[in-house]
Amino acid sequence: MYCTKCGTALVPGNQFCTQCGSSILQVNANNTTSVAVPVQIVDDGDRKANLWCIISIVLYFLGPSVVGILGSFLSNVSESLGTIFAFLSLVPRLVAYGLMIMARVKYPDNKFAKILMWVYIVLFGLGVVIFVIAIIFILALVGSFM
Repeated sequence: MYCTKCGTALVPGNQFCTQCGSSILQVNANNTTSVAVPVQIVDDGDRKANLWCIISIVLYFLGPSVVGILGSFLSNVSESLGTIFAFLSLVPRLVAYGLMIMARVKYPDNKFAKILMWVYIVLFGLGVVIFVIAIIFILALVGSFM
Protein backbone atom coordinates (compact mmCIF):
# COMPACT_ATOMS: atom_id res chain seq x y z
CA MET A 1 0.00 0.00 0.00
CA TYR A 2 1.28 3.47 -0.89
CA CYS A 3 0.48 6.98 0.36
CA THR A 4 -2.06 8.73 -1.86
CA LYS A 5 -0.36 12.10 -1.30
CA CYS A 6 3.38 11.44 -1.77
CA GLY A 7 3.56 7.84 -3.03
CA THR A 8 5.77 6.54 -0.22
CA ALA A 9 5.41 2.87 0.74
CA LEU A 10 3.32 2.71 3.91
CA VAL A 11 4.35 0.81 7.01
CA PRO A 12 1.60 -1.63 8.05
CA GLY A 13 -0.05 -0.59 11.30
CA ASN A 14 0.84 3.11 11.04
CA GLN A 15 -1.97 5.64 10.94
CA PHE A 16 0.12 8.32 9.21
CA CYS A 17 2.59 8.39 6.32
CA THR A 18 6.17 8.49 7.59
CA GLN A 19 7.21 10.84 4.75
CA CYS A 20 4.52 13.52 4.51
CA GLY A 21 2.38 12.93 7.63
CA SER A 22 -0.87 12.35 5.74
CA SER A 23 -3.50 10.22 7.37
CA ILE A 24 -3.67 6.74 5.86
CA LEU A 25 -7.07 5.92 4.36
CA GLN A 26 -9.02 3.71 6.71
CA VAL A 27 -11.73 1.32 5.52
CA ASN A 28 -14.72 1.36 7.83
CA ALA A 29 -17.07 -1.55 8.61
CA ASN A 30 -19.51 -0.42 5.90
CA ASN A 31 -16.69 -0.32 3.26
CA THR A 32 -16.45 3.47 3.13
CA THR A 33 -13.10 5.16 3.27
CA SER A 34 -12.20 8.25 5.21
CA VAL A 35 -10.52 11.23 3.55
CA ALA A 36 -6.78 11.60 3.95
CA VAL A 37 -6.01 14.57 6.18
CA PRO A 38 -2.46 15.92 6.13
CA VAL A 39 -0.95 16.36 9.56
CA GLN A 40 1.71 18.98 10.05
CA ILE A 41 4.00 18.49 12.99
CA VAL A 42 5.53 21.79 14.07
CA ASP A 43 8.63 21.42 16.21
CA ASP A 44 9.14 24.69 18.02
CA GLY A 45 11.89 23.18 20.17
CA ASP A 46 14.83 24.41 18.12
CA ARG A 47 13.65 28.01 18.28
CA LYS A 48 13.15 27.81 22.04
CA ALA A 49 16.54 26.16 22.58
CA ASN A 50 18.24 28.75 20.38
CA LEU A 51 16.54 31.57 22.28
CA TRP A 52 17.68 30.11 25.61
CA CYS A 53 21.23 29.84 24.23
CA ILE A 54 21.25 33.45 23.00
CA ILE A 55 19.99 34.70 26.38
CA SER A 56 22.64 32.51 28.02
CA ILE A 57 25.41 34.07 25.91
CA VAL A 58 24.22 37.61 26.68
CA LEU A 59 24.10 36.85 30.40
CA TYR A 60 27.48 35.12 30.34
CA PHE A 61 29.36 37.96 28.68
CA LEU A 62 27.38 41.11 29.55
CA GLY A 63 25.80 40.22 32.91
CA PRO A 64 28.93 40.44 35.08
CA SER A 65 29.86 43.78 33.46
CA VAL A 66 26.45 45.30 34.17
CA VAL A 67 26.52 44.08 37.77
CA GLY A 68 30.12 45.35 38.10
CA ILE A 69 29.16 48.81 36.83
CA LEU A 70 26.29 48.96 39.31
CA GLY A 71 28.68 47.84 42.03
CA SER A 72 31.19 50.55 41.16
CA PHE A 73 28.50 53.22 41.45
CA LEU A 74 27.30 51.80 44.75
CA SER A 75 30.84 51.42 46.13
CA ASN A 76 31.03 55.22 46.14
CA VAL A 77 28.09 55.18 48.55
CA SER A 78 29.28 52.28 50.69
CA GLU A 79 32.30 50.02 50.38
CA SER A 80 30.36 47.02 51.66
CA LEU A 81 27.78 47.43 48.85
CA GLY A 82 30.62 47.28 46.31
CA THR A 83 31.89 44.06 47.89
CA ILE A 84 28.40 42.53 47.80
CA PHE A 85 28.05 43.41 44.12
CA ALA A 86 31.45 41.87 43.39
CA PHE A 87 30.04 38.53 44.58
CA LEU A 88 26.75 39.16 42.78
CA SER A 89 28.63 39.39 39.47
CA LEU A 90 28.80 35.58 39.57
CA VAL A 91 25.01 35.25 39.44
CA PRO A 92 24.57 36.06 35.70
CA ARG A 93 27.18 33.43 34.80
CA LEU A 94 25.44 30.82 36.95
CA VAL A 95 22.11 31.66 35.31
CA ALA A 96 23.79 31.42 31.89
CA TYR A 97 25.08 27.94 32.75
CA GLY A 98 21.60 26.98 33.95
CA LEU A 99 19.93 28.13 30.71
CA MET A 100 22.44 26.20 28.63
CA ILE A 101 21.87 23.08 30.74
CA MET A 102 18.09 23.46 30.39
CA ALA A 103 18.45 23.73 26.60
CA ARG A 104 20.69 20.63 26.52
CA VAL A 105 18.36 18.57 28.71
CA LYS A 106 15.06 19.58 27.14
CA TYR A 107 16.31 19.65 23.53
CA PRO A 108 19.24 17.19 23.40
CA ASP A 109 19.57 17.26 19.59
CA ASN A 110 19.94 21.06 19.33
CA LYS A 111 23.34 21.82 17.78
CA PHE A 112 23.57 25.37 19.15
CA ALA A 113 23.16 24.10 22.72
CA LYS A 114 25.78 21.38 22.14
CA ILE A 115 28.32 23.87 20.82
CA LEU A 116 27.56 26.35 23.59
CA MET A 117 28.06 23.62 26.19
CA TRP A 118 31.56 22.89 24.85
CA VAL A 119 32.39 26.60 24.65
CA TYR A 120 31.42 27.00 28.31
CA ILE A 121 33.44 23.92 29.28
CA VAL A 122 36.53 25.30 27.52
CA LEU A 123 36.07 28.77 29.05
CA PHE A 124 35.63 27.26 32.51
CA GLY A 125 38.74 25.12 32.03
CA LEU A 126 40.75 28.14 30.89
CA GLY A 127 39.56 30.05 33.93
CA VAL A 128 40.73 27.25 36.22
CA VAL A 129 44.13 27.09 34.50
CA ILE A 130 44.58 30.88 34.74
CA PHE A 131 43.56 30.79 38.42
CA VAL A 132 46.10 28.05 39.20
CA ILE A 133 48.86 29.92 37.33
CA ALA A 134 48.01 33.11 39.24
CA ILE A 135 48.17 31.27 42.58
CA ILE A 136 51.55 29.74 41.67
CA PHE A 137 52.85 33.14 40.57
CA ILE A 138 51.66 34.79 43.82
CA LEU A 139 53.21 32.03 45.92
CA ALA A 140 56.48 32.41 44.01
CA LEU A 141 56.45 36.17 44.66
CA VAL A 142 55.71 35.69 48.35
CA GLY A 143 58.46 33.04 48.59
CA SER A 144 61.00 35.37 47.00
CA PHE A 145 60.34 38.05 49.66
CA MET A 146 60.91 35.66 52.58
